[in-house]
Amino acid sequence: MTPFLKRLERLFCFSRKEQRGLLVLMTLLWISLIIRIILYYHPPARELPDHLFSTLERVAGAVETPPALTPLLPDTTTAHIADEQVGDMMPSPVPNRPQRTTSSDMRRQQIELNAADAGQLTVLRGIGPVLSRRIVAYRELLGGYVSVHQLKEVYGLRPGLVDTLMPSLRVDPTRIRQLTLPGATYRDLLRHPYLEKEHVENILTYIAVNHGIRETQELLQHLILDSTTYRRIRPYLHCTGNAAGNGKDSGTDSIADTAGRQRQ
Repeated sequence: MTPFLKRLERLFCFSRKEQRGLLVLMTLLWISLIIRIILYYHPPARELPDHLFSTLERVAGAVETPPALTPLLPDTTTAHIADEQVGDMMPSPVPNRPQRTTSSDMRRQQIELNAADAGQLTVLRGIGPVLSRRIVAYRELLGGYVSVHQLKEVYGLRPGLVDTLMPSLRVDPTRIRQLTLPGATYRDLLRHPYLEKEHVENILTYIAVNHGIRETQELLQHLILDSTTYRRIRPYLHCTGNAAGNGKDSGTDSIADTAGRQRQ
């Protein structure tokens, strides 16, 4: 018999069987406490899938209340004193874990990417103050997002993280700021992330030679832009038809149409 069991026997006059049962109960309670500390306060544990987290919580709850191992304490004054001693040794309850946001809740609370400020974007999982400011800054350079996929072009945003955030985000293509052709300056065009210096010079030269541009499709037909660049920049261009910029708007693609093609 261990010294600890001998002390229990002298203090509470328990039988050996009851003493061993009490010792087992106390051991299980400490195991339960350790499991709950890991689940609630260890960061990697909070990333566990919901079904696995729930399973571990059920295991911890079962350990705390094992029906077969709970000793039957004598109904005496000494037994009541033992109850109080055991109660003092039991760990204090751990606060309830914050409720997780499900994917359906995230869809109901989608953030509009072209209207949100940096502070609103920080509520997204994996997006801190630095990344949120980069998202807003890149949006200003583009003139607005046509697709959530464009977030993969933001420096520091991993493609996998963007895929995870997609259910929480949406875009309103009508908020896009377009560049008017003719009318946009060399600096305005060069500032756009999708246009290089060579592209800008070719566009302005074509407009000057032809005294305007009727539709964006001309840039592709006359090899002013390659197909990849044209597909990316098309939602951000608006044609007025002549060099003075007062002709009929004959652009072939609406913002909504080009947004749909951009997503494809």
